[in-house]
Amino acid sequence: MTRNNKGGKNHRRSAKGTHTKERVVPYKEADQEYAQIVKPLGECRFECQLGPQRTTILAKVRGKMRKRAWVRAGDWVLCSTREFQEGKVDIIHVYRDDDLKVLRRFGNLWPDVEAEAEAETETEILPSTEIAPLAPNQEPSSDQDKVDIDIDAI
Repeated sequence: MTRNNKGGKNHRRSAKGTHTKERVVPYKEADQEYAQIVKPLGECRFECQLGPQRTTILAKVRGKMRKRAWVRAGDWVLCSTREFQEGKVDIIHVYRDDDLKVLRRFGNLWPDVEAEAEAETETEILPSTEIAPLAPNQEPSSDQDKVDIDIDAI
């Protein structure tokens, strides 16, 4: 058996080229809603703000996503409402930053969230302050007395 000098099974898997897929951004459907994670509660449960009304509700990561998709506070997720339980939703997709840009571009997020994103991207133009350059033989003036340091004393 030959010795593997390049890495483990992940290196061999990448040699086949099967790990590169083009991501498709899922949009919400009839029984789904966008939500923002407020805080993690443990055991794949999260408190999140659901819909434009920003109602706080309990969200749970679905079984297929456990240990595959990591969710943090502040992340945007796609939630599926439960028909049999009013106060709970299931997290079915976690959006990355690139996905959020696509959602904002097409106006799928809440209106106030889109306004906040536009405010973040605007840059403030500050008045420029000019500093006069020094002449080649001119030293910067200082109010403090110059201190001579004896290198031999060190």
